[in-house]
Amino acid sequence: MPDALLRRTHLLRLPTSIRRYAQAACTPQGTLQDLGRVVDYGLRRPTDTATLPVHYYNIDPAWIPASDDPETYSEAQMKLLLRAHLSLGTLATCLYHEMVRTAADWWPRIRPWIAYWSRHHDSAPAELDSELRYAKVLSQIIDHQPPLEPDVFTSPGVLEVIMRAWTALPRGESLATRATCCGIITRCLSSESLQVDDPVVLERIVDGTGGSMDTLARAVLSFIDISVQDVEEETRRRGPLGDIPATIFISSMLIMLQFLRRVDANWAIRPNKPLAHRLGVLGSCLVARGIVPRLTKLFRVLIKSPASHDHDALLTECIRLVLFLFITEPVTKHVVACLKNDHLLLLVDIAAGPHPAGKRDDIKTLFCDTFPALLVRADVVRAFEKARERAASKIASRGFKTSQIYSAWKEFNATLSRRVAILDGIGNEPRNQACSNLEASPSFMAPASSELTLRFFYCSPACQTADWTAGGHRQVCSLHYRLFLHSRAMGFTARDRAFQRALLDYDSATQRWLMLAVQLAAYIRQEPSDSDVIITVLRYETGDTDDDSASKIVATQISNDGEDLTDVDQFFGDLDPAPRDLQPAWRDLVARARASGGKMELHAMSYSPMPAGAKSFWLVPMYTNWPTINQLRELVPLFPGGVTEENWDEVVSEKSATALRPRVIDAPGLRPGRTHEHLGESSTRHVNVHETTMSLPGELGTHETCRLYASRGRKQTAAAPQAFLLRAAVFQVINIFSSNCYAPRLNRDIPGKKPSYIKAGRQRSSVAPPVPPRAAQRTDAMPGLNTTRIVISTNGEHYFVLEVTGARSGASIRERMFSKLAIPDDRHAYYSIYQSEVGQFGMGGALTDSRLFDLCHERGDASGSLKFFVSTAPDRPPSEPTYSYSYNPAIPYYPSRAPPVAAYGSRQPPQATAGYGYRC
Repeated sequence: MPDALLRRTHLLRLPTSIRRYAQAACTPQGTLQDLGRVVDYGLRRPTDTATLPVHYYNIDPAWIPASDDPETYSEAQMKLLLRAHLSLGTLATCLYHEMVRTAADWWPRIRPWIAYWSRHHDSAPAELDSELRYAKVLSQIIDHQPPLEPDVFTSPGVLEVIMRAWTALPRGESLATRATCCGIITRCLSSESLQVDDPVVLERIVDGTGGSMDTLARAVLSFIDISVQDVEEETRRRGPLGDIPATIFISSMLIMLQFLRRVDANWAIRPNKPLAHRLGVLGSCLVARGIVPRLTKLFRVLIKSPASHDHDALLTECIRLVLFLFITEPVTKHVVACLKNDHLLLLVDIAAGPHPAGKRDDIKTLFCDTFPALLVRADVVRAFEKARERAASKIASRGFKTSQIYSAWKEFNATLSRRVAILDGIGNEPRNQACSNLEASPSFMAPASSELTLRFFYCSPACQTADWTAGGHRQVCSLHYRLFLHSRAMGFTARDRAFQRALLDYDSATQRWLMLAVQLAAYIRQEPSDSDVIITVLRYETGDTDDDSASKIVATQISNDGEDLTDVDQFFGDLDPAPRDLQPAWRDLVARARASGGKMELHAMSYSPMPAGAKSFWLVPMYTNWPTINQLRELVPLFPGGVTEENWDEVVSEKSATALRPRVIDAPGLRPGRTHEHLGESSTRHVNVHETTMSLPGELGTHETCRLYASRGRKQTAAAPQAFLLRAAVFQVINIFSSNCYAPRLNRDIPGKKPSYIKAGRQRSSVAPPVPPRAAQRTDAMPGLNTTRIVISTNGEHYFVLEVTGARSGASIRERMFSKLAIPDDRHAYYSIYQSEVGQFGMGGALTDSRLFDLCHERGDASGSLKFFVSTAPDRPPSEPTYSYSYNPAIPYYPSRAPPVAAYGSRQPPQATAGYGYRC
């Protein structure tokens, strides 16, 4: 027996004008018009329960047709179906106040109709918004009778009806309707009776939202949009969000994000398991549909919401969602989108406020590990730079500076500043943009691009065409697909590849001086152009390689048969790549490096977006501006002639120390007692040296003089100096270059071609080649300069004012500059002049005489605002016109065809490029 409220006798409480229609609607002969008048009356008086018997009668399960084919229904059956549909849609409003008493009586009659209409939802009139109304009815039943929840959610058709209501949320006519539907959706997704990660249940959810993961993603985003929109509307109407609305909003959002992690397992954090680096199907659809700006809205609402346990949990979920976006492919697209939507500013804002340990640890993980590891992509560096500018005021706030996150931010900010500086100067380092296919001979210069403003060297015209039309010439040079920085495999653009080469160049330069002696010793141990290969191994897991444990330089001897190449550990040590990561191009690359005669170095870089993630190993060949053996010629002027193995100790100890007068300090960063056992040398051949000095570039542009010691037969002790050099190495250098200050330059266009003297057993003349003649002086008949003063320097620290008034040619100005700097006439050919500014070195290429005069004529003034930098430069272009010249001995002097070296935007002084300076 149903409750008294549901009996027909309860109709007597209705007014006479409505009672007649209500009694007619409770018979099979009633019409839709009769029921419609009762429905209108009930909607005008939602607290009046006198119409409940009408709806209870019209949803009689006995009216459900036995056939599922609507085409076979009679006219009478169709009228009964429409009456049931109309009553079900009205119950959400009429039953609100009496559901506690009658829910148990309603559910047995509602359940069959929900199952039926879930199968035939397409035949329901669209204007009734049946999904939203059914969802409201189910919500009220569960709210007032919680024990019915498991039975409701597991009943046939209920899940599909709720999912369709989810997709219909944007059509909700009122905030109350949308809030009720959001409540039933989140309760359904979090119900213990429904395992949403079960494939069967998940398939039902997907079918209910439209039949694909893309429609499910759209439903999730619409849920976030509507929830945030309702909260903002509530805030505008009533002021700051109260505790109850905030709690409802936060709990629903928390359930929704937890649902995402349950469906797409790649988003979940599992203890002691590596993170996934690729989104699942749902995650990819969410990103494509724009979840990033929705997260921004969530962050903004949460920052203004009162703190609670669920509030902190939801904030942690959002931060972890950002973390996943920052480490999944395609990284550049996700990261740039997050930074453009002010996620960095919001994270700083969150860190500046009160935060529990979990939230603090997640933000610290982003600043210490995730963000630095992303700074190997040019677009990401630029995006971080702009995001940092927008967040500058918040970063400078007291709240953030006193937070526990600020120290992690300072470290990341320092790394970011260095990467920005490298990216700004990338166009000044042509060797960082060279094509890695050394099999080809000539280099073709690509035209400058208005977007990249970079110049690239290519192995062939076809290679250049492929790169500039399809955006990745390494697809043509596919031999080294696994080892190179491949645009298609890693999503790298041409600018990214050039930037990563610049990073390799910068980090190897800052780390190289730590093991400089070891490098030279191994490199010159055998034939310099035949036997040894320099391999720089850099680990980019943290984005910073200042720590000696994070990077190493391996100088190893390669046997002629190549058998040593199977021992991967001798190259990579504790980086421990799998052999499959290095084959099949590893042997080929080493052979090319050996054949290049010092023209190429191999750089192996290990990269992982997260320390716990899978590593990628990239092997990147890099060109040198001239062969390494030519760089070593700077050693020659430091030692007197006539050095032999017998008189080594006497000559070096007595004469070299006297000739080399620069300030001497101990080299920092090297461990005492370090030997060269790792080079394969005998442990008994410890070497110390008599005092010798050399200039080396410091990390931030400073230059230090490093003390090197060597002598024969004495073991190194803990009290010995920290840097050492193999005696045999320096002895070979002197033997090679004591009579030839300038070794022949190898043919740049043909890798592997050696000069004839190497094939003939390295026979060298004992007579130094004469200095090539200077270019003829151009004395154009033009008026001399007006009152003009210029400033010149050779080191970027000490400046001299020079008056060039009356000069009629660039050659005349050059002579005055050399005279002012006391440069001997026989050394003029080895110096070049560059335009400069205070605090910088040379900018651009070396100036010809005509260009030098034009600058002084056009920009010179009496106050000395025009500045020049004078430096030794073997790559100085010849002055015009150039005269041919032949001389003995048979080893000719070839001026370098490489462009002038400008390190990170400015040219280093001669101290940085002299001595043992080895550059890639």
